[in-house]
Amino acid sequence: MLWKKESSDQNAMYVDLFQSTSRYTEPAETLYILHKMEKMHLNSNGLYYKNDIIANGFRQHGNRTFEKLQFINAIEWYNKSLCFAENGSETIGLAYANRASCFLKLKMFKNCLADIELAKQNDYPAHLFAKLEKRKIQCLSRMENEEDDSEICEPKLDFEINEKFPSLANVLDIQINDEFGRHIVATEDIEIGKTVMVDQCYIGVTKYDHYKSCKICLKQNQNLIPCKKCISSMFCFDCKENDLHEIECNMNFGCPAGYKFMDVVRSISLAKNAFANADELITFVEDMLPSNTLELPSNLVDSRSKYRTFFKLCPDLPTNELYLQQAYLFYQLLLEQKEMQTFFHTTAHKRFLMQLVHHHICVILRGAYNKRTAAIGGVNITDTYINLIAKNLKHSCIPNVCYILKNGFITGITTRPIKKNEQLFISYTILDTFHSEAERRATFKDRNINCKCERCSFKTLPSNLQMISDSNFKFIEKNFKIQTLCNGFYVRPRIELMKEKCFSFLKMYGQMKWSIEMDRITNVLSYLLNE
Repeated sequence: MLWKKESSDQNAMYVDLFQSTSRYTEPAETLYILHKMEKMHLNSNGLYYKNDIIANGFRQHGNRTFEKLQFINAIEWYNKSLCFAENGSETIGLAYANRASCFLKLKMFKNCLADIELAKQNDYPAHLFAKLEKRKIQCLSRMENEEDDSEICEPKLDFEINEKFPSLANVLDIQINDEFGRHIVATEDIEIGKTVMVDQCYIGVTKYDHYKSCKICLKQNQNLIPCKKCISSMFCFDCKENDLHEIECNMNFGCPAGYKFMDVVRSISLAKNAFANADELITFVEDMLPSNTLELPSNLVDSRSKYRTFFKLCPDLPTNELYLQQAYLFYQLLLEQKEMQTFFHTTAHKRFLMQLVHHHICVILRGAYNKRTAAIGGVNITDTYINLIAKNLKHSCIPNVCYILKNGFITGITTRPIKKNEQLFISYTILDTFHSEAERRATFKDRNINCKCERCSFKTLPSNLQMISDSNFKFIEKNFKIQTLCNGFYVRPRIELMKEKCFSFLKMYGQMKWSIEMDRITNVLSYLLNE
């Protein structure tokens, strides 16, 4: 049982979750051995180490992509080249210079200049310096007459911030009841299209966009700098000195990019870093265990209050050994790291770590937002976002809020009029595609979603003739194609126009009963906002 001790004695140790009598021990040990064997195999072929031949291949691929005017995709190839380039080689300088050209084409002039300087600092060939200086002069000239698109426009609330919960607008509050537990309600009437939540990720781990975003903050299209050891991690200027990556790097080293479930490792590192030693962490956790699982956070200012909120993020965690195999694997891998060995250095500490890893796995599996789920090479790859405030937005198939996962933030925008004291809802399945009502309900059952909304009362979702004839709806039906959006073939003005049409439709019909047309427009808007 989770958090069970060997006896009632005050100084008793936690039970050994992996004792030999457990029926889980053999498959868990096998899983660990298979992981070690796989890593040895990957290390033996050397494909996941710094290698200038591989790096130059990626750079040449980037050049061909650049020639097709696909500048964002070209940046990703140049980032791959940077990650694989051997330390001290001119390949690094060449990749930075090539990436600078992409930023110039994208009118990201400050980023372009920064990459030019990085190229100079990283063994860019001397005989090509004149070419680099020409690019710099061109960039400076364009900066005088054109707007710079380098700065990431971080989402901002459309209201004053909430004093207790800065991620929320001051027209919202967090409350508790028996049906929904912790949930978010409006304290004033709110119109459609208002940004009411901007919640930065507590844990953000990408297992797909390794070469697009910062390993720590997940911001994209930055002057990313590669890790000098592994080939799967890059950092923006603000995060390059962050110490969270060290343990992850050692565990990743010699493995494919983004290998396994680094979100669990990140969560243990955050817990460890918030305390001076393991005994302080144990005392903190044991003080939390008997307290109300639905408690509201008093503040989210310091690392300990944030960790407390994370620890209690999901009040209905299982108390059995449901994820013991995964816990065993992470426990063993963590204790291979010298830093973790030093922190959890006694038997009592290690017993505690077993429980902590299992608890964290449960929180992440039940509390994460997944930006993407796709079968790639037989492996389920996802981007994991753990947010301390956004988790309080509950599910409804007829949501009044759409959420956006981008650059390490979850942003909430109202898509239906919300009255004072009304609860805010998002759809946990808004971007899913269901072929039938039976498939939809089966998915809900698998995800433990027990929805009682208006849509779930229908056997078949009704249509609305007035909405079908609406000009905004007709425009979306004619112009929006999901594959075209996913392939990046829509220009920005086209995307903005489609967003405008969706919001216009919702402002007209958002207060009416749910229909096929409402469902369609809400889904389209979610795709457009998350592109």
